[in-house]
Amino acid sequence: YAPALAIVCGKGSGNIEIVDIDTKFDLTGELWNNYKKQIQHMMPGLLEKLVVQKTVGGGYHFIYRCKEIEGNQKLASRLANEEEKKSGEKQKVLIETRGQGGYFLIYPSPGYVVIHGTLKEVTTLTTVERSTLLNAARYFDEIKKNDKTPLKETQPDELSPFTDYNERIDLVSYLISKGWT
Repeated sequence: YAPALAIVCGKGSGNIEIVDIDTKFDLTGELWNNYKKQIQHMMPGLLEKLVVQKTVGGGYHFIYRCKEIEGNQKLASRLANEEEKKSGEKQKVLIETRGQGGYFLIYPSPGYVVIHGTLKEVTTLTTVERSTLLNAARYFDEIKKNDKTPLKETQPDELSPFTDYNERIDLVSYLISKGWT
């Protein structure tokens, strides 16, 4: 057996959270580099604040703290390819978080290597910096990009939301009641 070490995310670890990038499910071979480019484009300098760990599966972890974190979230997925569908799979998660209630293996567990920063000094990100990381990951979500749910059409006897609002609200009276002149 090989001993392994893990960190439990959330309050117990001082609000550690990670973004887990599963490159083994990336069919393009470009997810890792493109995700880093997207982060750099959205907020230059943010990548340098993160502890980065390479995983045993060839993926990566961005490790940080933030005063506001959530539970585990799937940020970017893709549809299963034909081979994966044969085993009943519908999608593969490319990027997700491990937050409150989650955990992840860390160096010195076999196959894990810290490639930037140190686990002794995990940076606390602002909520804006954290949101940037998560939003940059959502950019690579192929499931929502392919969701072409048709818009609901208004029936002939049904009012549009704009018409309904305009018929129910007397905007001038409303503004006067709130002190406008």
